Amino acid sequence: DWSLDATITQFTSAQTLDGTQNGTNVNWLGNSHDGHGANGWGSAALGAYNRASGVGSFVAGFMNVAGPTGSRITSIPPSTTNLGGQFAVGYGTQATGHAAFSAGEGTTASGHYTTALGRRSTASDYASMVIGQYNSSGSSATSATSFSTSAPAFVIGNGTASNAKSDAFKVMFNGDTTVSNDLTVSGDITISSDARLKSNIVSLG
Repeated sequence: DWSLDATITQFTSAQTLDGTQNGTNVNWLGNSHDGHGANGWGSAALGAYNRASGVGSFVAGFMNVAGPTGSRITSIPPSTTNLGGQFAVGYGTQATGHAAFSAGEGTTASGHYTTALGRRSTASDYASMVIGQYNSSGSSATSATSFSTSAPAFVIGNGTASNAKSDAFKVMFNGDTTVSNDLTVSGDITISSDARLKSNIVSLG
């Protein structure tokens, strides 16, 4: 399949995730899949226990996945049906969406055209970007394979664990923005609404 495979492997995916089988008594951080190595068309895999299964995908580091976890894409060119162009580096990361990018530790870029950076961050919505750690918004998909203004575009996660996810900052594709704490602005704020020109405004809510 015209691939470059320089991955060191001694155990299967299942064995690496089980400390009693990998000989270290530690369950390694990573993802279950059906085989290590560069097995997508034109893919490249470097490092140890990595998998590159998308068309033209690239993976390096330790226990990372670039491409689908349960299939190997061997037809070209890359598309949303022939998933490809994934890039995964670090430790225990996975970029499984089409043209997705993941880096850091335990990050997941599962939506198409997504980017996940940091530690245990997840970008599951189409064309979204997540940084930080343990984000809440975007950790489960609103729309993974098509654009939606109801989905988050950019998220900074500040959670502390998988059962304590939260966000410091969030911008939705419709423009709505949420800041979880104080906001300091040193310059001017321009408001496009004409509410500032009116008086005696009564809320109907």
